[in-house]
Amino acid sequence: MATARILVAVATGLLIAGCGGGSTFANRPRPPTVVDLTVNVTNQRVMVSPASVGLGPLEVFVTNEASRTATLMLLEPHGGVLADTGPLNPQSTAHFTVAPKTRGTYALTAGARSGIRPASLSIGPPRGSGDSALLEP
Repeated sequence: MATARILVAVATGLLIAGCGGGSTFANRPRPPTVVDLTVNVTNQRVMVSPASVGLGPLEVFVTNEASRTATLMLLEPHGGVLADTGPLNPQSTAHFTVAPKTRGTYALTAGARSGIRPASLSIGPPRGSGDSALLEP
């Protein structure tokens, strides 16, 4: 009777140990962590901080401190619109997430007719993997 229990225990252990052993898991690096950009629109100019980041995902937080409605646009180096906030009332905020695909100097503008001086955002080499970043909720 004791021998039967030992054989059942050994068989169960071998069965459990063999589960999942044949799978192949591609251990790909995680994408870069998201970098937060803060953008302020005033009556005179657009300001961005930080003004230089590596290539990877960005979360852009915009505050319109101007006295009139503005639409913040993120323009690619060749002039195409990568993202925009839509009309943003005075003293309002907005945010958007974007992942530029190319390196270069991007413009943050409140529109050509606004009279507000645009800001420049320099996108450099790709940021490293987020593998070592602490996972947070």
